[in-house]
Amino acid sequence: MAAPTSSILKSSLPPAPLERTIRIAVDADVYGLRQAVRVFSAGLGFARIPQGELVIAASELASNILKYAGQGEITLRRVVDPTGRIGIEIAAHDQGPPILDFAAALRDGWSEGGPIDPMALLRRRGIGAGLGAVARFSDRLYHEPNDRSGKSIVAQRFIYRRSSLLPKARRYGG
Repeated sequence: MAAPTSSILKSSLPPAPLERTIRIAVDADVYGLRQAVRVFSAGLGFARIPQGELVIAASELASNILKYAGQGEITLRRVVDPTGRIGIEIAAHDQGPPILDFAAALRDGWSEGGPIDPMALLRRRGIGAGLGAVARFSDRLYHEPNDRSGKSIVAQRFIYRRSSLLPKARRYGG
């Protein structure tokens, strides 16, 4: 006997994992990380454009691990803020040298030592905008120097960003 047409079978996706750690030791690991971030963020409910922004942010963090520490890891974690917003945390951990001036390192075209010489930019694997891009694609970004054990840079992004919760501005007049 055939199943009644009124019953609809619903396929359900498995729940998104709460945490995943990806080891970063070679360039190919960055490609695996990119896919992991896309899948993880989609599982949390992020739309395609924010997924792409998160992929860029994670790629920048992974590239910095390779460039400055040689190896490390990135942990993707589901987070919930005090207001109940769901988001993702991308935490990069390495044993590389400390970042002495994090605020300067966030400026495009700067490193912790100040402005990057334009000739040095030609030799670099980037344009000196990596951490600035991570900051722009994040709702929260912070740096945790770890005594004798490297550092962590942690970025958080929520599905509903604060600016998206504000009412749209109305235009009056001409």
